[in-house]
Parts: sequence; C-alpha cells; structure tokens
Amino acid sequence: MIQLRLRLTNHSPALVVVEVVDFDSALGNFVVQPEKITVQPGASVEADPMVSRLGIGTGDIPLTIKLRVETRVDQQVLTLHAVPEKASTPETPGPPAAPASSADASNPAAIPAH
Repeated sequence: MIQLRLRLTNHSPALVVVEVVDFDSALGNFVVQPEKITVQPGASVEADPMVSRLGIGTGDIPLTIKLRVETRVDQQVLTLHAVPEKASTPETPGPPAAPASSADASNPAAIPAH
C-alpha cells in the first residue's frame, strides 16, 4: 500500500483557493479531497491522504498534477522515485516498517519498492 500526500504552499501575499483538477499516475487516478483548498498567505495546507493498493516496481513513476487558481490552470509532471527497502539480518534487526511514502507537489518523494 502506498500513501500519497499533497501539500500546497502559498508564497504570495494574498489568500488563494486552489482546485486540484487532475492527480493521475500509474498508482491510480485520484480525486483529491477537499475539492478546493484554501491557503493563507505564507501558509501550507495538506489535502487528505490518497491511498493506492497497486504494487510498484523499482522504476520511476510519473505523476501528473493539474491545479486551477481562479482562471489560471497549471499542469506539471512530477517523477516519484522508487527506493528499495533495506533488508534486516537476525544479528542486527532493522527498524520497524516505515509508513507509506508521501508526495509533495513541490518535492517528489521516494516510494519504497515492494
């Protein structure tokens, strides 16, 4: 299971209302909730997490995200990189399983390969 997170940051001096029009990848075509996200000046807001039960390999995964603010529409393709999980040995047990990875619209995240 993979968990994707979208965090929007407003770098402008004015309040913005962002609509996520498209959030699509090989992990699924997601409906971002809430539909419209209000972000105060200088603040960051995170949408509800999105979960994919699709397995992934070790390759990169393109993620297409399209945002609308008022009449302006912006689309970008981000690349999520799969990172293999480290195996633990009986002599040196590894840390507990890491929580699902996240994606930040401003910074593509690493996703553990399964």
